[in-house]
Amino acid sequence: MASLGPNNPATAANDATLGSNAWSNTSNAFSSNNSYATATLADSETTQYLKLTNFGFAVPSGNRITGIVVEIEKSRTAGSGTIKDNAVRIVKGGTPTGNDLKDANAWSTSDAYTSYGNSTELWGVTWTVSDINSSGFGVAISAHESSGAMSLQTAQIDHVRITVYYTPITTLEGIIRDPVKYPYRKAEIKRRQSSDALYESSWQDITKYVERWGTLQTSLDDQRLNQFVHSGVNLQVRNDYGEFNPEYEGQSLFYGYLTRYRTLLRIQAGYTDGSGNIFPSDTTQGIFILDGEIQHVPKSNTINLNFKSIISPFQETRASEIDGITSSITSSEIIAKIRDATDGSGNFLFRNFITTTAWDIDTTTRVLTGLGTTTSRDQFSVWEMMVKLAEIENFVVHATRTGGILFGSRRANTTTSQFSLYGASYPRPNIIQINSFKEAVNKLYTHIRFKFMEDETATSYVEGGTQTTVDARSPEWKYGRRTYEMENAFFSDSAEPQAVASRLANEFANLRSELNVDIVFSPHLELLDHVDVSYREGSLNSIQLWDARDWAADTSTSDTALALTWASETTAAIEFNQKSFKIISRKTNLDTFATNLILREIEG
Repeated sequence: MASLGPNNPATAANDATLGSNAWSNTSNAFSSNNSYATATLADSETTQYLKLTNFGFAVPSGNRITGIVVEIEKSRTAGSGTIKDNAVRIVKGGTPTGNDLKDANAWSTSDAYTSYGNSTELWGVTWTVSDINSSGFGVAISAHESSGAMSLQTAQIDHVRITVYYTPITTLEGIIRDPVKYPYRKAEIKRRQSSDALYESSWQDITKYVERWGTLQTSLDDQRLNQFVHSGVNLQVRNDYGEFNPEYEGQSLFYGYLTRYRTLLRIQAGYTDGSGNIFPSDTTQGIFILDGEIQHVPKSNTINLNFKSIISPFQETRASEIDGITSSITSSEIIAKIRDATDGSGNFLFRNFITTTAWDIDTTTRVLTGLGTTTSRDQFSVWEMMVKLAEIENFVVHATRTGGILFGSRRANTTTSQFSLYGASYPRPNIIQINSFKEAVNKLYTHIRFKFMEDETATSYVEGGTQTTVDARSPEWKYGRRTYEMENAFFSDSAEPQAVASRLANEFANLRSELNVDIVFSPHLELLDHVDVSYREGSLNSIQLWDARDWAADTSTSDTALALTWASETTAAIEFNQKSFKIISRKTNLDTFATNLILREIEG
């Protein structure tokens, strides 16, 4: 915590919003010199506010005001009588406001400072830096005579001064780039009730049982185009008293519930600041379904819980089970039908896993004619259908970090960078190391061959792309003929497939670079987020980088045990200056708080 002051006022005035007796020589309160601002009081009389402002503060921007201390050097003239504070209020924008922090003690006949507030006292007012730096910031004091004495008394104020306390506003980016961090992790489950087989309404915290958190991965176009990966997670938990035993055992957390299987898991991870605030505001890193083997390890008395991706219900459901799909329908309308799909009794198939509001569906206009019968959809799962719909729209479909589904553009989420990555030669780096930088020739396609009919005939195919010409501008001549094969029987004629093939050929014919980089865990990042990278080779003799060791168990109370640290590391001869990329793969180790990103160069 930093402070400025004590500062002296430069403006003084009477404020008649309280009391009746005015102050004289108000500017005498600017300094401690035994020259007084004074007000004469008879029995039961009250002064107006002596309002002192224009304290000349210059609190730097980017800080949060945490407290204000006012000190008033005051006294009264000798003789019988009692003068006390009537009101002491802070002044914001020229107006007395907030809580009255008056002191109950009588004023002495000799000068003495009385302190009001402290380093965490905000006087009941919300403050910005500009409020404090304003000439209208200050304090107002009113005095009252209460002794019943017949003689007049004089209230005297020799000096008023103010000290302001502030602290830097904590940002997530600042925490990530700070050499010492304090990790936050939380695991919660939702069990299914025996009565109706539906999930309980509230998440249940199981963090205290977790021994190992495992690794989470989401990727798009990582190995090949139109391939989406959303991994499950393997959670290792303590089972000292049988908390994760089968549901028919009384000590189990699942006792009385339907089953352990298909339990939902929500993992949250981020950082805390020194005041216990958690960053980012939504720390969810994924929602998963307990659908794999539950392995008991007797030697360590632990249980390995294998959770599948939130997309697994779509992978397990046949596309023919989705009602309402006609022979004239758009891709976005089909995705909406999937979102709202029910069983034969009107129960929602997928809303138990992903709520209606967690879907982000971009509108499409291309009409599909080949999916109107259940037979046409019986050969693939709902998820396979969603992927094929994304492919023909040149969209992506993926599970989001916060447990939703995105069906939309494959371009970066924003046109400007959402986060900056800095290498070892920059102050407070967040890049651990660069693993590789390459031109992604394996994702460059100069030709699209689209099979849109099930029959194997010459008319079952359309093709997109241009003929090879000896021309420096020709992708085929520069890189060779590279063909992307796709099959999609969602159309009844060749017109729309031809348009899709031509558009995809134009889209994929541009060579883009990809960067594989390890960074400090950045909990807010999503697939397709726009980031910029600054990295250059330099001397690392005095540089320390990320992760000398796994961080301590959550039960540790030692600051040094909880702190994430850095270890020595070397760099490669690569140089970027705020080069723009989008994230196509994100793999986070929640035990070491390190993330591997694969970044694709932003399309120009």
